[in-house]
Amino acid sequence: MAHSNKNLTNLGPTLPIKIIALFFGFYLWYVIGMHHSVIITKKVPLVFYNKQTSILEAPDMVTVQLRCSRKEFSRLIHTLAVHIDAQQLELGKNSVSLKREQLFVTPSIDVIHYIPTAITVTRTS
Repeated sequence: MAHSNKNLTNLGPTLPIKIIALFFGFYLWYVIGMHHSVIITKKVPLVFYNKQTSILEAPDMVTVQLRCSRKEFSRLIHTLAVHIDAQQLELGKNSVSLKREQLFVTPSIDVIHYIPTAITVTRTS
């Protein structure tokens, strides 16, 4: 029994050091992980600008796959949308190929691909 109590008293002085090491290790993992590139798939809305009085029929969302750091993604997740100029659309059905420029992201973010790669937008009036 005395041997068991001796081990517990030896643990006492090193316990704060172990706790500090645990927090430091977690912090280091968090900082390195935030800058590590990951591939993220996210559904984003379609937004039309220069619409004026046009009535458009199109999908509400498209899926986009990005390669970026977790930190970059956390900054843009709430503002991410595909922007399409409605003035470029003719009356009737239009096939619109989705491009990187329509996402409005920084050059450090890679747009891997869209699903679907092209959408059909119908413009009436």
